[in-house]
Amino acid sequence: MVAATGKELILLLEGINHVEGDNLSWLPKQFPASVKTIISCTTGTEYYTDLTSADRSWKNVLNITPLTDSEKRELIKTYLETYSKKMSFVETQALVQARASQNPLYLRTILHQLVMHGNYDNLLKFIEQFTITENLDQLFDIVLELLEKEHRLPEAPNFMKDVLSLIGVSRYGMVEAELVAILKVYQQSPWSSLFAAIGPESIFKQSGVIRFRNIRFQEAVRRRYLSKNSEEEKYRNRIVEYFATKEISERKIHEFPWQLKQLSKKSELLNFLTSDIKILTNLYTPLTKFDFFGYLQATGESSKVADAYIRLLKQQEASASPSEYGEMTYKAANFLFESGNLSLAVPIFTKAVQILVDLHTEKSKEVANVLYDFSLLYTQQARYEEAENMVDRCMKIRKNLFGSSHPKVADCLWSKALIKKKQSNFADSILLYKQALEIVTKSFGAYHPQVAQITKTMGDVYRLQSLYDKATELYEESLAINRSNFGNMHPSVAECLDCLGRISKKEGHYTRAKALYDEALTILTQLYGATHVAIAETCMNLADVERKVTNFSASEELYKKAIRIFIHEFGTNHPDVAECYNSMGILYKDLGKHEEAVKYIENGIAILNVVFPSGHLKFARFFNNLADIYAIMAKFSQAKELYLKAMKINEAKLGTEHPEVSENLNAIGKIEKKRGNYAEARRCYERSLAIVTKVYGDEHPKVALFLHDLGVIYRKEKMFDESWKTYSRAKELNSIHFGENSAAVGQNLNGLGMILKKKGDNAGAQEMHEEALRIMERVYGPHHEKVALTLNYLAETARKQGKYTYDGAEKLYNRALEINMRCFGEEHPEVAENLNGLGQVYKNQMNYAKAETIFKKSIEISERTLGTTHPHVINRHKNLAELYESWGRVDDSKVVWQKYEVIKKQREAEEVAMRNESFRV
Repeated sequence: MVAATGKELILLLEGINHVEGDNLSWLPKQFPASVKTIISCTTGTEYYTDLTSADRSWKNVLNITPLTDSEKRELIKTYLETYSKKMSFVETQALVQARASQNPLYLRTILHQLVMHGNYDNLLKFIEQFTITENLDQLFDIVLELLEKEHRLPEAPNFMKDVLSLIGVSRYGMVEAELVAILKVYQQSPWSSLFAAIGPESIFKQSGVIRFRNIRFQEAVRRRYLSKNSEEEKYRNRIVEYFATKEISERKIHEFPWQLKQLSKKSELLNFLTSDIKILTNLYTPLTKFDFFGYLQATGESSKVADAYIRLLKQQEASASPSEYGEMTYKAANFLFESGNLSLAVPIFTKAVQILVDLHTEKSKEVANVLYDFSLLYTQQARYEEAENMVDRCMKIRKNLFGSSHPKVADCLWSKALIKKKQSNFADSILLYKQALEIVTKSFGAYHPQVAQITKTMGDVYRLQSLYDKATELYEESLAINRSNFGNMHPSVAECLDCLGRISKKEGHYTRAKALYDEALTILTQLYGATHVAIAETCMNLADVERKVTNFSASEELYKKAIRIFIHEFGTNHPDVAECYNSMGILYKDLGKHEEAVKYIENGIAILNVVFPSGHLKFARFFNNLADIYAIMAKFSQAKELYLKAMKINEAKLGTEHPEVSENLNAIGKIEKKRGNYAEARRCYERSLAIVTKVYGDEHPKVALFLHDLGVIYRKEKMFDESWKTYSRAKELNSIHFGENSAAVGQNLNGLGMILKKKGDNAGAQEMHEEALRIMERVYGPHHEKVALTLNYLAETARKQGKYTYDGAEKLYNRALEINMRCFGEEHPEVAENLNGLGQVYKNQMNYAKAETIFKKSIEISERTLGTTHPHVINRHKNLAELYESWGRVDDSKVVWQKYEVIKKQREAEEVAMRNESFRV
């Protein structure tokens, strides 16, 4: 703000190594040219190391060396002359030769005691009781002991201890009148005498509040009088008892709740916070609102506070002046908004706008401010048309008042850019952000919090376009500025960490993503408590990571927590609720609970239809996820239709070479593979792999996923060497990203096992499938569809090795069949696959009647789910014909062989037609 006014400011930070905290991350690395900074710090501390690091460019660094003997003599002489006193050479020399007198504070503290208490006749002896000490801590102990003896009162035998202890446990110090009332010492002389005796080196009065001047004296007081918790609590309670009887005042508002919080008096704190609307108007300021949120969290019942303020505000409507009531209403609206009570905030904001218009006219800055905050609320509620209307009204007022290049106008540009981003209008969003950034940087310099805010939100736009390097650069720049301005425990820092976590998740760095989300959650929970909207958003992101690493129970718990918070704050028809439903659908898909998964995602799409126009980008993602589930359920036509709808939206919004388009292509390839259209599936996979390799490089987890899918097609097309190479490369990448015991590696092992089986190495194939089964059971449990798939592969390998008994292939097929029936029901291709394998086992056992029944059932299910000309259907007719030959039923065999040839020719004709058809996708 100083930079914007053009005025110069001298900023003095004395003894910065005594500031609470672990480091100086809050201190800007650079200051505007108009701000001159003077900082003092003790050498040999972490703070000094930070201050003198290479990334801080101070113009001058002056090392203050210990006092020399001549400097000591000059200080003694000058100090004593101030009080018209002097000492002999011997007395002076006794001070000069003291071991610790090279410290100016040590020397001045002794000199003050000499002035106040020294006696000419025994001055040297008086000096020696101090100079035997070796440091300030020992010196202050002696000073405190001396002062205790000098300042005992009949009515207050522990007068000095009580005074210093009360100041010691206070937040910012105590007013003398408060100390008088608490200790009941009403004569003025004891107070004047005590404060004069302690001295200005140790204690001072500022704006009527008595505080400690230096941290070493404060530490000595705490060490001597407040080392026991019981003593500290005793003095805190005396302050609480004093303020409890007083009317609401600025002093009470800033001291009383803080003491209640320290004493963990939750009910008293809640009663105080909800007793008067003035507490909100005084505590809810930019400098103190996080204290206020801390108090709310400490009560454990923050929801009651919101309801109480609405009630208190209504009570003030008749008695408060219009200007007072306008300020109360505006602050209450903002408090409700920032505390996550959005639905409660809307009518209060509406009332605040009307009051301020009546007070100041429509074109005033006060009205502009409330319109701006109201627009942010509407944006968070996804009421974008109303939000844009509010911000346009605000911007028009501010341009008329301040001109087009004012920071307040930049705020409006930022808010409008945010709305455009939410509507997936990325080009306009970036343009508006850049305009805002230019104004703010010119006004405030490059390290201002508003620069960080705009930089971060511009990073969001690049992230949504999968431009991750650019997004990361902007997020890290914003994080550095926010830490420089606010320290580590601030919502803006948590927001940047959350954004970097999203990038890490997208890039497959799940361990780093989890660490970033955990750090963000720690900050937000400490600031807001466990049920704030910001908590829900980070819970969602962390749940995504837990799902990615197959920690499903933790993921489900986090998603459900987010849903509860979002519905409570926004109601059911909100994009964030839709996102939660979508994520829950994906989770249940991974868990094999397909009907529940469909229900969740369809609920999410229903919400999107209420909130967004039909071509909005979010629809593409939801369509894609729903199609994934339909594909698993063998509803291939419905799945492909949804994939194509999703791809049409993604290509229109993001371009044809975007990773989301590659996802759609890969999914369509899987549908074509299921239908037996291997050539078209391969074209889809190869194009999708080319896109992700171009965007991410050739070592990304997505590359591994798409390589595996391509390996399946190569195997289906009998290109076994190519298939082996792609499976092996996928396994190598998945081992790096997810570990040797991940489900992705298990899937790759299954693929490699099938290649070995095709090459006749059944023992090697069995080893691969057994390792894959161990992984899948560990990750998913014993009843998952992926376990069933692996059991089917293992059973087929056992059958190829001639292990037809119940303990061999038959048992494995039956277990796979049981799982798939549980997951999918009877009408599913995977069930037909298991039945086909069982039929082969019974045929090998020469149990021909049972084999016939099983084969026929497999054919029937395959025809209904895959179509009558699918390669699997053709192959199963071949198996039935061969069964009849082995059984000696020649006529039946001929009938089936004839049907086999008819279907085969139909299939060949279809494949020719597909090859001649242009590649539609």
